[in-house]
Amino acid sequence: KRNSGRAVISIADESGSPIDNANVEVQWSGLTTSVDAGLTSGGDVQFDSDRVSNTQSGQFIITVTNVTLGGFVYDSASNVATTACVETTGNPCGPPDTDPPAAPASLTATGGPGEVSLDWLDNSEPDWASYSVYRSTTSGSGYGLIAEGLTSSQHTDTGVTAGTTYYYVVTAKDASGNESGFSNEDSATPSEPPQLSIHVADISVVILNQGKNYWGRATVTVVDQDDVPVSGAQVDGSWTWNSAGIGTSSGVTDGNGDATVDSSKEKAASGDVFEFTVTDLTLTGYTYDSGSNVKDSESATVP
Repeated sequence: KRNSGRAVISIADESGSPIDNANVEVQWSGLTTSVDAGLTSGGDVQFDSDRVSNTQSGQFIITVTNVTLGGFVYDSASNVATTACVETTGNPCGPPDTDPPAAPASLTATGGPGEVSLDWLDNSEPDWASYSVYRSTTSGSGYGLIAEGLTSSQHTDTGVTAGTTYYYVVTAKDASGNESGFSNEDSATPSEPPQLSIHVADISVVILNQGKNYWGRATVTVVDQDDVPVSGAQVDGSWTWNSAGIGTSSGVTDGNGDATVDSSKEKAASGDVFEFTVTDLTLTGYTYDSGSNVKDSESATVP
């Protein structure tokens, strides 16, 4: 279930007569922050706020920001009211809430590969709504907003450069939009993200035939920098038959990290040798580390 605020705004001329077709612009605040506009009919126009969870408590506040109608001037000083407010309980608002929540406490920043992890203690105010995170490269000043509307007392900043020290503070906001002062400052320096690479872990070659036609079939196993098999890597290589080149071919690794690559078919004889040599490995986001190959080539002999 969800709640929303509803406001009916009446527009009149200097004599108090209702005005039709006046364009009324409004701003919602408190639990929602939307803007809206509508035309009066019989002098009235109705606005509904965005809906929020019925577990949220707070205020729906509407403020008239402008009224326009050809031939008329908006005299805001004569407004009976410019702002109206209703609680989620349905009761009219009491005095505006101007008390901000306490500043978040015990902020810690921890640098990691390509990121900084932030953690702080939860606020306990019943009308607490969210957290905002600010960052600077100068201790004590120059903070810029990098995240807001957070509902958890943790955040990971990935928009960082390795080797740069960042200084962080956090604020809390309540349901009325009041923002606390800054938390304690903490700093961290992210490290370089791990370099992703792939290399050949194994090559095996078998001889296949169909009648007098023989060919080699290579199975190439590809792993990453942690020796974990990778799928989707393209394996390119060249074949020789008795040391003479017979073309290139390629294959793509499966879920086990294996790619199957066949040579061309040749009129081979017993004792002939088919050899496959890996010339390149490609996979988006990875580099080919040929220096880590367990082997670069493998051969098999026609029986």
